[in-house]
Amino acid sequence: MIELDAVMNRKDSEIESEPCIVAKIIELPTNNFFYFKNHLLEDQSFLMDNIDLMGFDEDNIRRCLLVLGEGYDEGLLVDTQGCNYARYTAHVPNGRQLAELNQYQSLRDFTQQMRDVADEVVRKVLDNQQDGYYYIRDKDIPISVDNPMFSSSLLGEMLSEREEFDIVETFTHEIGVTINPKYLMAHYDENSCRVLSQNDVDIMVAKHILFLRNAGDEQADFNGCLVRDCDLSHANLNNAILENSVFFNCKFNDAQMCFANGCSATFIKCDMQGMVCEEADFSHCKFQHCHMQNIIATHASFSWGSFDRCDVKGAVLQKACVEDTEWSNTDLSNTNTRDFSHSYDEWSTEGGIIVLNQE
Repeated sequence: MIELDAVMNRKDSEIESEPCIVAKIIELPTNNFFYFKNHLLEDQSFLMDNIDLMGFDEDNIRRCLLVLGEGYDEGLLVDTQGCNYARYTAHVPNGRQLAELNQYQSLRDFTQQMRDVADEVVRKVLDNQQDGYYYIRDKDIPISVDNPMFSSSLLGEMLSEREEFDIVETFTHEIGVTINPKYLMAHYDENSCRVLSQNDVDIMVAKHILFLRNAGDEQADFNGCLVRDCDLSHANLNNAILENSVFFNCKFNDAQMCFANGCSATFIKCDMQGMVCEEADFSHCKFQHCHMQNIIATHASFSWGSFDRCDVKGAVLQKACVEDTEWSNTDLSNTNTRDFSHSYDEWSTEGGIIVLNQE
């Protein structure tokens, strides 16, 4: 978000501008600048003293004063046209920044260079990330880290201000970033996925209920599907096929997903509070930024999967298999993890159930 002071004109059909040259920069004390910009038609001694610097030059380009005020980011372009007051003025919202960049060429070059580096790093991260994380190493940065113009700490701060990233952590030789889920979705190519609407999902769930009752119709199969902004609250998805699917910003509140096959599925920013998914197979599954309070996942498998910034408070994961499961910024202190199994082979031998897709 950018905040600035601006002069807005009502119903202009076009913006008329002209080239100007800043002949001199004058900075006034805070109170003087405030008074000046609110009394532009009064004579000012500093304008009289610089009257010869203003006006049109031999190339018919207007020469002006850039008037700044202590503590102000904005500035005013002034051309008195031989008068002692500000006959022609233009508001410059970022006047101080322009003045500083003009004064220090090296600062302007450095600013542009760091901006280019940040843009290139963002493009590279979004193109190469696989699971919402990426570590930017020295060799990934399109400028020598030995360059005296380069600042890794500044680059980290710049990246933290980009909306593409939720979290940026700066280390000695690398920068770790967590990608904003909105931009994470761009990683999934809609042309290679079967995109489902809310209506498609409702029809699939209705047919699945008939399937579960042995009344014909089709088993719910989300394999390879991309599902966005859909509501599956209270849906009966027991024994459904969800493998290799992507669910973004979907609701699964109090849904039934027992014995479901969710292998290699991805859930991003989903609300799954109260969901029951006992003995479901979520091996290699990714849960990112999900609300999973009070889910019941007894005997479920989350092996080789990952949880990133998920709320699992009150969840029942008793006897779940979590071999090589990654828990990133996910607090398990208020979760029932009794009899966690860290060996898939032992878990399956001791009663863990693998999903069976009924025909």
